Amino acid sequence: MSMSFMADQTLIRLRFINELTNTITVPDRFAREYGLIPGDDVTVRFGSWQKKAGIKTDSESAPDTIGVSFSLFPFKGLLKADTPYYLKFPKRDTWQIGPLFAMLVNEGTEDLSAPFGAISTFARELAEYASSVCAAFVVIPLKQRLEDSDLQGFYLKGETWTFGEIPYPDVIYNRISTPKKESSKKGKLILGKAREKNIPFFNDRFIHKWEMHQILSDQETLRPYLPDTVLANDREGFFQFTKRYSQLYLKPVWGREGNGILRITCHDHSIEAEYPSDTAEKSVHFRSFDHFYSMLLPRFKEKGYLVQEAIPLLTINDCLIDIRVLTVKSESGLWGVASKIARCGVKDQIVSNVAKGGEQKKVIETLEGLFPELHTFHLIRFLNELAVETAFTIEEALGETGCYGEFGVDIGIDCNGHPWILEVNSKPSKSYDSPDQDKVRPSVKRLLSYCHYLSPFD
Repeated sequence: MSMSFMADQTLIRLRFINELTNTITVPDRFAREYGLIPGDDVTVRFGSWQKKAGIKTDSESAPDTIGVSFSLFPFKGLLKADTPYYLKFPKRDTWQIGPLFAMLVNEGTEDLSAPFGAISTFARELAEYASSVCAAFVVIPLKQRLEDSDLQGFYLKGETWTFGEIPYPDVIYNRISTPKKESSKKGKLILGKAREKNIPFFNDRFIHKWEMHQILSDQETLRPYLPDTVLANDREGFFQFTKRYSQLYLKPVWGREGNGILRITCHDHSIEAEYPSDTAEKSVHFRSFDHFYSMLLPRFKEKGYLVQEAIPLLTINDCLIDIRVLTVKSESGLWGVASKIARCGVKDQIVSNVAKGGEQKKVIETLEGLFPELHTFHLIRFLNELAVETAFTIEEALGETGCYGEFGVDIGIDCNGHPWILEVNSKPSKSYDSPDQDKVRPSVKRLLSYCHYLSPFD
């Protein structure tokens, strides 16, 4: 190939040509600029897919439009003619089109209005915003046949999700929603192939609550903001907690959205256990700690629980208040706050989770009703700093074993205005980060910027 020095990448538009041979048609000006000669061969890449094509020139094409023969490219619905994409030149005879980003989810359904359950709206936002930043986007479900190198996924074609064959992408965003599915045969297969192909993916795995607590408690600057915590299967440690604190929370180490949480009230000679229900709290009384522990020991062994001191959190009209701060990496790979929301629980419930009936409110409006304006300003700034420090600490501890791009940090504030890190989620729910009318939610923008940072495209 006779080719002069090429810029590393440029923006192009694609048009598909009804030709039977594997060809790439470039405008005359493009050919002159890059020293291309008709008949030369190049390897065209899109994600992990690649194929050789011969170069043709065309005097009538727009300067930024590249023609691709139908026989060459098997993923026509994935790339849109009205969307610009990047064309990168990793080698003199290699052209790479993209980037192609993917979100890995549990499964896709036949209900194409909401094929990914609770995360469907979020997936559509990602797909639509990807087009505006010159990227292609697919959703890969675990529930599919996996044979040889075949991979299937969903992509937006117009307003409709279409299911079909796709290549392995440039970057994978792991949103598998349970540890069990993540460690399933198909989960291991897809993520294992990504590793084999050196495809970057983030949100490497679920991190259970006890591991998260150990990581954070090793950081001296964060210890003042961590509730006292012990594993429930440490019987003596648990017993001492019942003597030290009047109330405790029991949390499953793999729990999500308030599921499985109990609040323990410690009396002199008895224990009361409360748990959230659809209507109100339910409670069970135990005559002693031994009685309580023997009854719940099978649950502790089966699921794994931790015990946490109950912080006297702020309330509004007897409703618990906490703050979900969503930290996401940026286009430069640095942690920052994408959004935050105050969660106001149902009256007299033991949790504030939206999944348990809680209500979302703006943080500044919530805190201004509880603190003076200046105090609120400084408190919000500190919450941001605390959340970013938390995310950075976790990444420092786990960065050598996996990549993470987002953490949901749940922070409670006690009656003295002191913040407490209640828990951190490595796969934060998207119901707390809902879009504002027709605007794209900030986390979508930051996540795709981070995907771009991880991709081979500048």
